[in-house]
Amino acid sequence: MARYLFLDQLFQNGAGHSIDELVEKLETHLRLEDDSYTVHKNTVLEDIKFMESSQGWSINLKKWQYGHKKLMAYEDPKYSIMNNPLTHEESKQLEQTIRTLSGIKGLPNFEWLEPVLGTLKDKFHIWGTPPGTVSLAQSDNYKALKWFGDLFDAIVQEHIVKLRYFRFGKPIKERLVHPYQLKQYNNRWFLIGMEEANRPRHKYVVVPLDRIYELEVTHDKCIAGPNAEQIKVHYRNIVGVSLNPESQPVTVRLRVGKPDAWYIDTKPLHASQQRVADEKDYMEFTLKVIVNEELTQQLMTYGHLKVLEPASLRDEIRRRAQSIFAENAPSET
Repeated sequence: MARYLFLDQLFQNGAGHSIDELVEKLETHLRLEDDSYTVHKNTVLEDIKFMESSQGWSINLKKWQYGHKKLMAYEDPKYSIMNNPLTHEESKQLEQTIRTLSGIKGLPNFEWLEPVLGTLKDKFHIWGTPPGTVSLAQSDNYKALKWFGDLFDAIVQEHIVKLRYFRFGKPIKERLVHPYQLKQYNNRWFLIGMEEANRPRHKYVVVPLDRIYELEVTHDKCIAGPNAEQIKVHYRNIVGVSLNPESQPVTVRLRVGKPDAWYIDTKPLHASQQRVADEKDYMEFTLKVIVNEELTQQLMTYGHLKVLEPASLRDEIRRRAQSIFAENAPSET
């Protein structure tokens, strides 16, 4: 694969390269990693043959004679095998997988498959899907995703992970975490696990992936952890991921002016949400939740919302709103 990727770069040079030049440049490049590496002419010819085949990437090379040399380059210098990283065979396998998954997407508890299948078709242009048919909210430069694969494998293999973790404005800290689940909220990823240093007060710890500075998957086995349903039950009374284990759910009653009310009605803030009043200009909702930072932030995104109860939440939102108003007040100068 390393040879394919470097040949891909060389073929983007419109001036072209002869087979001898390709062998020389490829060998020089690969010896940066292993100084004993040797590249043979026949190997490169077979690599090119594979890249041109339907089992490879069906690349289009232009070949021309220049003096005693036969040069090669891409017909389109902007082309790259990385633009379509699937081979023909891989594409067919993915198509078959999508067909299989499409047969179960209508079953209960499989509604999540709809956007997943749409995204796969768009990303890999399956069945001629025009690129851009599906747009993801996830930022393309979300750096935390580089830890996702290693953490996923650590969870599956039940291995403890060693993290170098930072909080804004504080020194980097080393942590040993037993990983149990990767959870997404508000387009950010979090690791849910157990940290022996925090037991027994905190049953679980929640680590934002974007706060991880370094990650090492150890060979030490995790303490047997909860299953997905147990974690779901543990977090069922909150919005987001921040849970104070000493807090209890309370009834939150909201009065929301229209049209904001319609958005909250069709996209509930929490699974416990119920509409208890529907008047001409507003709706009222109740939630049974533990009040946390994520809930407070969500409520503050709506301009026509009033917290009827509890009073403590209403006072906190009023305090924040007054602070925002004061900071944005016109200057007297």
